[in-house]
Amino acid sequence: MAIVRKRSKSDSVKELQAAILEFTLLLKDEGEDAASADLEKAGNMLVQATIDSSDFKSALGAIRDCFEGDHELIAYTMRKAKDGEWSSADLLFLASTKVTGILRRFGS
Repeated sequence: MAIVRKRSKSDSVKELQAAILEFTLLLKDEGEDAASADLEKAGNMLVQATIDSSDFKSALGAIRDCFEGDHELIAYTMRKAKDGEWSSADLLFLASTKVTGILRRFGS
């Protein structure tokens, strides 16, 4: 029988914050300054909010909006053609899917 370890919400918040930081840095390198700034702002909202509060839910919504709204960061979660070497597209893919994967843990 396998042991399933559930992550606590506070651990998931910490992971999400780290993932957002990593992704925003990669976005800046790609010239996605507005998207990076908005995602960073949403991440900061998350830091300041109490888990499960309305501010927390708003922060999760703001993160989701960065992916689904005007910035369409969801495009980075689409796998790019592989040419054998790691590229910035691969790093963006991994960073963006990490953020969206953790975001799903919160039911978002």
